[in-house]
Amino acid sequence: MERDGLARKLGLLEAVSIGIGGMIGGAIFEVIGLVAGMVGPSIFLSFSFAATIAALIGYSYSKLGPTFPESGGSFTYIHKALRGRALSVFVGYMLWFSYSAACALYSVGFAFYLSFFIKGVPPIFTPFLLILVFVLLNLRGVKEAGIIQSILVTIKVLSLVFLIVVGLRALNLDNFYPMFPNGFWAPLLGSAILFIGYQGFDIIGTSAEELKDPKKTIPKAIYLSIIIVAFLYVFVSIVSVGVVNYQELGPARAPLILVAERSFGITGMWILAAGGVISTGSAFNAALYGASRIAYNLSYYNIMPKSMMKLNKSKAPYISVLSAGALTTVITVAGLTSEETVKFLSSLSSASFLLIFFLVTISNYKLRYLTKSNVKILKLAIVLCLFAMALLAFADPTSWVVVLSWIALSITVDKFLKWKMSRLYYHRKG
Repeated sequence: MERDGLARKLGLLEAVSIGIGGMIGGAIFEVIGLVAGMVGPSIFLSFSFAATIAALIGYSYSKLGPTFPESGGSFTYIHKALRGRALSVFVGYMLWFSYSAACALYSVGFAFYLSFFIKGVPPIFTPFLLILVFVLLNLRGVKEAGIIQSILVTIKVLSLVFLIVVGLRALNLDNFYPMFPNGFWAPLLGSAILFIGYQGFDIIGTSAEELKDPKKTIPKAIYLSIIIVAFLYVFVSIVSVGVVNYQELGPARAPLILVAERSFGITGMWILAAGGVISTGSAFNAALYGASRIAYNLSYYNIMPKSMMKLNKSKAPYISVLSAGALTTVITVAGLTSEETVKFLSSLSSASFLLIFFLVTISNYKLRYLTKSNVKILKLAIVLCLFAMALLAFADPTSWVVVLSWIALSITVDKFLKWKMSRLYYHRKG
């Protein structure tokens, strides 16, 4: 089966926008309040530790992406290194699930921030409006989505820079004492929950078949996006707990609006509310893009139905986009039934991606002679991934129960479909 080529229309700017757009969203606009309540003023250490892990994982993506420039991204890397039908199925469906879970988190955050502008509309309905709008946008084609993404990313970065500038002038140094109210381990536990904040750079590898020069663009875009996002996260977290006491920040549904109000009054509230809407929206767009391209690539490898490879007139894999939107809707509904919606969706997304990132790093280690990777960096990345996964299991064990259940379900469904509905699949020899 030959691929109908995706359109190569994206440059470095669009690639960085996809990465930043995927990263800046739920963690900084939603989960920062939750984690601040758990960790205290030392939350900036949580973001710093998570950034360190992300940079080490990003090293593997910067090596594997140019070597295997396919739309499968993480799936392709693992598939090339670690053979076996069951592993390919679980990794493929896990990636699809991970991006969709991230979409669900961003859709809920979008609802919280949009409620600042639209009064009287229950936030429970708003996420589904976001899903519909961006599904339609992605059906228009990658160039159109890429242009919108670049604009949205620019606006949300500027909104966070604004918060940093005005917030530094309103710091209350008393808010930083005590620095570790819940113990020295708290920042590490917090980093595991908000690790979802650094998911997004991996989507750059997923866009490889739509990049003009993937071999040069992928490494540059990955490192640029991680550096920019880490800088913003650390300084926004310092400003947030410095302006608003961590105990007050913890229960806030739209925490950065509260910080902006204390820093710059009503005007600040409006700016950050708009930034929150745009940030969660663009993060949703990036994750939806990742989910649809993963489904497209899984179809090529006989993991998902062959219909996932169908392209519309705009060269967009329209069935993959629609299926990603449907799964996101299901996870969003499940998340809204939880008493701790944000924590549930954040932990679930972080667990999913940590597992995938661990396997990608293992894959790069196995292919290190081909990718010419530094063994010491890879070993350190593997150890820190395992450590973060253990921390998350301690902080929120439910997330791992859901992840393991999804893995079992995906393998079971695959066996059934291959047994009863084999005509849905391409069967290539070898």
